[in-house]
Amino acid sequence: MSTFKNEAVMNYPVEQVFRVFKETAKRDFPNFDEQDPIGTYVERNIGAYSVKQAKMKVEITDFKNNEIYEISSYQGKTLYKSKYQFISTGENSSKLILEENQYNEGAVNFLNTMIGAIFFKGRVKKRFKFLIKGLQDQIEKNSNCST
Repeated sequence: MSTFKNEAVMNYPVEQVFRVFKETAKRDFPNFDEQDPIGTYVERNIGAYSVKQAKMKVEITDFKNNEIYEISSYQGKTLYKSKYQFISTGENSSKLILEENQYNEGAVNFLNTMIGAIFFKGRVKKRFKFLIKGLQDQIEKNSNCST
């Protein structure tokens, strides 16, 4: 199992940060039901620009309003989990924790863990910073639209 964990404190209430995730879920999962979203899934084609294409199932596997948003992606014998935790750190401040895990069956799992730890840690951190920037931009956009 490969695990990567990143966190950031944002100068927005947890409700504003989580709202962006709900809006994205409503767009990405056509059958999204805010009251009972766990188990909602979509199937996507991946590898559009490569020779080999595959299908991936993406499913909401945990959801607690303003606390947790977790998706699991399945492709073949590989499972990817992305768990977002939202923690209020004050009236206008919140912490976002992202924990990403990759599970593979057999000896491949050990090899992937080693390779991931060596080569992908920097890439994961850059992707997380990009996520935080995108969240901040979307929150600001939402704030400007409501005024």
